[in-house]
Amino acid sequence: MKEERSVIVIGDLPERALPLPEKAKKIKVVDQASLEKANMFIGICKDVMDEVDGLFDVHIKRTLDLKRGLEADKKIYWDPPNQARSIVRNEISRYALEQNEIIRKAELGQQEIQRKARVALESGRVKTSEKILAKAEPLPPPPKAAGLSFRDDWKFEIVDMAKIPREYLMPDEPKIGHAVRTFKEQCFIPGVRIFMVKTPIQR
Repeated sequence: MKEERSVIVIGDLPERALPLPEKAKKIKVVDQASLEKANMFIGICKDVMDEVDGLFDVHIKRTLDLKRGLEADKKIYWDPPNQARSIVRNEISRYALEQNEIIRKAELGQQEIQRKARVALESGRVKTSEKILAKAEPLPPPPKAAGLSFRDDWKFEIVDMAKIPREYLMPDEPKIGHAVRTFKEQCFIPGVRIFMVKTPIQR
């Protein structure tokens, strides 16, 4: 048994709408008669599309209106805790970066102490080497809390647009399209091929 996917009564619409693409593939325009036949077929497709719009659009609009209303109500209560979470996350991130810098400097300090101790040991000053190593302090522990972990996210900001390599740039297609539609065959944009397409308009 075929599952019903819509509560809208569609009658014989499946038999009239669904086969149209296969029928369209069989249409070839080679002369005036076939052109008129193809044009009539486009009119049939448009009539079916108008019928589908009439059947579904009112229900879609009602559903979208309900969806937008629910989303607006949800936003009222969802945004404040999300904003609060972001504020505290940023504070935790700031603290974690600060602690990581402290640990990094402590590691560099330990490396320098180990270097000095090694130099003293290589020169035969064993006790001096031991005294130097005794001055080394343990590294501070990384920041942690129950259920908290950190992920390294690398981000960026553009500071000089002119220096960005070409492979990282994207053409402004809306701007190009506007120029082509405005100046038509007189439009010239280096690297862009301008061409015309005949689009049938069904009256």
